[in-house]
Amino acid sequence: MHLDLERMQRLLHAELSPEALQLATEHLSGCAECSAQVSEARRSEARVHALLTRLDHKLPELDLTAMTAPDGARGVAWMRWAAGIVLTIALGGVAYAYPGSPVRRLVDSLLRRPAVEVPAIPSAPTPEPSAAPASSGIAVAPGRRLVVVFTPVDSGRVHVVLSDADAVVVRAPTGSATFSTQAGRLEVRSTIAAVYELEIPRAARRIELMVGGRLVLLKEGARVSTSAAPDSSGGWLLPLDRR
Repeated sequence: MHLDLERMQRLLHAELSPEALQLATEHLSGCAECSAQVSEARRSEARVHALLTRLDHKLPELDLTAMTAPDGARGVAWMRWAAGIVLTIALGGVAYAYPGSPVRRLVDSLLRRPAVEVPAIPSAPTPEPSAAPASSGIAVAPGRRLVVVFTPVDSGRVHVVLSDADAVVVRAPTGSATFSTQAGRLEVRSTIAAVYELEIPRAARRIELMVGGRLVLLKEGARVSTSAAPDSSGGWLLPLDRR
């Protein structure tokens, strides 16, 4: 009786008992057909292991996106996936050696398949961060009453907004103004036409904005009085002209 596939498998992996190993050895010494199949099975295992050495990491799970990727990327992913299939169904090698086995055709086709080089994709250059415009400013506690005085300057404007901060804050482009303070008063001396930012705390009791001796905005409690209409940000854009 010829050796069946299970005994061939165990013989190749040294899993037979001493008695069974002696019987199998005696049979192979007199059976050319079984001896040829065992030899072919050993070569098959060597081919499977040669295929697995092409993998440089653990076998991935089946990923359908790899099957639909562009040709270059799909080649490498397909090779690794196919090798995983071969490992699962034919690691023993006997199924490969069995006449007419589809595993044999699959392994042979994989071993003949040329390796695919995936071209490196150049990375996009990292954009340089844009420099924020230079600015200067001052912050003053509003107290019970604060008068903010701007020096008139043609074409200059001040954008007034309410904030949740505790201090009145004035921001100006660098070199466009100087600042001075005294009790209850903040002076902004404009030197060029620019847009200035004035932040007024919502909690401030009374803030007066003066331009050249004129009251252009008054905040008393929650009420704000000015001749300008609110803009899209909810603030007010006021001119700093000399009229």
